[in-house]
Amino acid sequence: MQAPPQLKAFLDGGGDLSSFPALDGLAEAVLVRRRLNTPTENGEAAALCRRHVDQWLAGRPTAIDAMLGPDGPCQVVVTAFAWAAECFADCDLAERLERALPPDLYLEHIEWVGECKARAAS
Repeated sequence: MQAPPQLKAFLDGGGDLSSFPALDGLAEAVLVRRRLNTPTENGEAAALCRRHVDQWLAGRPTAIDAMLGPDGPCQVVVTAFAWAAECFADCDLAERLERALPPDLYLEHIEWVGECKARAAS
């Protein structure tokens, strides 16, 4: 397992998010969870994601490995968690990732955020 590139470096280098295999999960974390969380919860989510990435890169198991299947985390999962941590910690980077998402995926998740907020308000 290798340390993934930083999301900012990936985007600066012209990286194409549409070919990232875990894009739907990453989009859900960044668009939905981050928008529904409080700033404190986003800080906690960033720290949790970073801890998982650090443990995986050190070859140590985490509490969620069993949910990832018999082979545990793969490079794509490590990258998705690393990028999610960056977005939970940096609103500007999260907005940049959102702008780089395919429009249909963006709209799907934004609709979900609207529905969640409407339910919470009623």
